[in-house]
Amino acid sequence: MVNQGPVKISGSIYPKSLSFYCSVGDPTPFPKYALPHNARRFQVTLGLPAGSPSGFGAAVMLLGDGRTLRTVNVKAGTPKTVDLNVHGVHTLQLECYGSGNSATGGEAVGLEWGNARVS
Repeated sequence: MVNQGPVKISGSIYPKSLSFYCSVGDPTPFPKYALPHNARRFQVTLGLPAGSPSGFGAAVMLLGDGRTLRTVNVKAGTPKTVDLNVHGVHTLQLECYGSGNSATGGEAVGLEWGNARVS
């Protein structure tokens, strides 16, 4: 389930954002978005929710038309900014896989997509 609305990442509020849980071994339907034909960039600040345990992290994959465009690793307390060229991409899929609390997964890991936007 994808939630839309403000999120807080490392003390900053991102009003136009997405959040959802990353897969920790369970099959997870990841969101896909049809991009306008003139789309050029996908920009986002990625982070785990406030209060996430320090050992939590997520591997993020951004797929365009079924192929991996970028992978990013995000750790609790350390947001990452992504600026991705999506020129010529028709469908953008957002995927993430959480480390949970053990090597085999464990607790679900939430991921915040701060001010996710296509321009």
